[in-house]
Amino acid sequence: MWRHLLIALLIGCSGFAAAPSGVAAQETPDQKRLQTPVLTVRSEQVFLRSAYGQRIESDYKSVLDVVATENRRIEAELTAEEQDLTRKRDTMEHAEFSALAQEFDTKVREIRRERDMALAGANQTYEASRAQFWEDVRPVMVSVLADSGAAVMVERQSVIASADAIDVTDDVVARIDEVLGEGPELRPEMPSILQEGTPEITDPDKP
Repeated sequence: MWRHLLIALLIGCSGFAAAPSGVAAQETPDQKRLQTPVLTVRSEQVFLRSAYGQRIESDYKSVLDVVATENRRIEAELTAEEQDLTRKRDTMEHAEFSALAQEFDTKVREIRRERDMALAGANQTYEASRAQFWEDVRPVMVSVLADSGAAVMVERQSVIASADAIDVTDDVVARIDEVLGEGPELRPEMPSILQEGTPEITDPDKP
């Protein structure tokens, strides 16, 4: 009996080996992945690796650079003004000096408020841009899901474990770059305080 089983096994293996190699070659890892009802995606990687997301990050960094450069300029000018005011202290009446010191303190507080607004504006623009990104990208992700034949796409970081074969992050990034490129032509406006700049600090003794 065992001889019949062995013969049957050999015949089965022989038939499998004799199958056209092209049939096996046509089954790619992507095709295997498409048979699953669940796909995973790393959303943060989608944002950071897509041309659209990278453009948002670049815009945000540019605005922060503007804020930082302006802050350093203002800090240097305020420091110089404070030192000049200190040097004049011994040559002025107490009441006159107190008035100038109060004026300087008020100016510093106002400038600090404006700089805080500038940074807050930059952060709000960035968050709004990210929100717009996901709104624009959602239909693209749905199209990847539809093309795959799967039923659901979930955030990979939210599951305990998953196989790499069902991760479609690369596909989503490629599709976003193809469909959306760097994103809409109209970008969120730079905070107005950055466009206008902070007024130059002048010497209070000058007319």
